Amino acid sequence: MMSARRILPVRVLGFNATETLLLAGMFELSMRRSLAYRSALPGETAALILVDGQARGCIAQARELLAGCPAPVVLLAPTDLGTGWPTLARPLHWARLFEMMDRVLLSAPVPAAPPDIPARPALPARSVRLMPSAMPAPALLRQVTHV
Repeated sequence: MMSARRILPVRVLGFNATETLLLAGMFELSMRRSLAYRSALPGETAALILVDGQARGCIAQARELLAGCPAPVVLLAPTDLGTGWPTLARPLHWARLFEMMDRVLLSAPVPAAPPDIPARPALPARSVRLMPSAMPAPALLRQVTHV
């Protein structure tokens, strides 16, 4: 018996256009797993925030997002840069990324709704599909995962 698949939105902060496209392709690979990921839509509450620690201002941006809606964070950096957030060092590799995101999400406490506001049901899961022409070329994937 196969378990139900959960597709969770991820807010990606500070990554350049090439890396953002690469991450979308990685998230597409996760659709075969029971715990799957997709890029969060604009204005959508993210289940997890993925931050590029090399991008100027993104740690502050992540903290602002967390003030409005707490979510676990994974920081792509060699150290936590004083944040206390779990880190994943480069090179960016899909298996290590999914392992870290799974671990962080499964260990994060589930925030409760404030007592005066009833909890809302989860949004229906939607998958974002990329057209084959929009997927990174295999050579680009190899190049970026070995940077």
